[in-house]
Amino acid sequence: MKIKVLILETHMKINKNDVSTTSGVDFVRIILPGKYLPDTDFEVEIRKDPFTKKQKNWDEITKYWDVIYTSYIDSPWGYVSMGFNAEKNGCEVIIDLDDNVWELTPDNVVYKNYHKGTEPLANLTSILHHTKWVTTTNSVLRNKIIRKTDRTYDRDKTKVFPNYIDLTAYDYKKIKKEKKDRITILHAGSSTHWKDLTEGGFVGGLKRILKEYDNVDFVTIGNWIPEWVTIAGPRYKQINGKPDVYEYIDKLWPEMCALTDIVVVPLAYDEATICKSGIKYLEFSAGKVPGVYSNIRQYQELIEPGRGFLARTEDEWYESLKKLIDSEELRREVGENAYQYVKDNWTIQGNIDKMAEWIKYIVNK
Repeated sequence: MKIKVLILETHMKINKNDVSTTSGVDFVRIILPGKYLPDTDFEVEIRKDPFTKKQKNWDEITKYWDVIYTSYIDSPWGYVSMGFNAEKNGCEVIIDLDDNVWELTPDNVVYKNYHKGTEPLANLTSILHHTKWVTTTNSVLRNKIIRKTDRTYDRDKTKVFPNYIDLTAYDYKKIKKEKKDRITILHAGSSTHWKDLTEGGFVGGLKRILKEYDNVDFVTIGNWIPEWVTIAGPRYKQINGKPDVYEYIDKLWPEMCALTDIVVVPLAYDEATICKSGIKYLEFSAGKVPGVYSNIRQYQELIEPGRGFLARTEDEWYESLKKLIDSEELRREVGENAYQYVKDNWTIQGNIDKMAEWIKYIVNK
């Protein structure tokens, strides 16, 4: 008999035109795994709204499904209603958390909801303490979750599943590269990366590059930094992001990869940042875009010489960017190596068996 798994998008939003958007967090963390759980062993449904004509309440839902897999929630009444019926009917609940919500910096857009003393953070902490099964992206964040929610009683029930990528969605063949005279350095990220783009060695290194090379432009996507207008003038450009992950993958991602010669991912070192994943490396490597990344844990684990550059100081950022700017052949080689590494090691299709076996263990246990 197949194991029945219900995937719930908790970060889904409805815009003013009553159109729903799917977040990147839900896509990578729960939708993608749900999509590729082998249909020989699993029956999977992905829902934005848990209540359908067939199943109108939590009692009906938890009687039918063996497992409910959801991104993190901070609604106590929603969790209690789901959790009570799940326990009564033998349905296992798995909650995924991909961020260190306890130590966000004030420039983060969700800091107002998740900082010390807020009700949503207290609710989420209690929910994660109570729920039996939790998944997360890496061992550093796993240890944070265990300590912050006092899950030491069941350490083996807080499980690491790294982020993976679907190369059938992030399809290199969608990218239409054109020969151009200018070189584009690109950063893609939300306004949570304001500090990364205005402080630290990256800023000094890029300033030196722009001063030395008249044919280099700097582009940010999802973030507008006035300081760079002053520094670079018309050589700094900003492009709006896409809130819906499917639109982002289908339209913006191939456009970004076609435009970009070098991607940059500077990250300020703090307790929230070290808990993040290396998803940006996977996304841009899927497009064969070479890059320079902050020399911190998540990128140290992915990047070796020949498939990307690591930088922390101003000189390291400057030297890494300079090498890539000066050699089109090096850019091509690094991009190809990064793509092959991700294809061989970091696809969801090649790693889904780990999650499948864990879910089987949960249900059988």
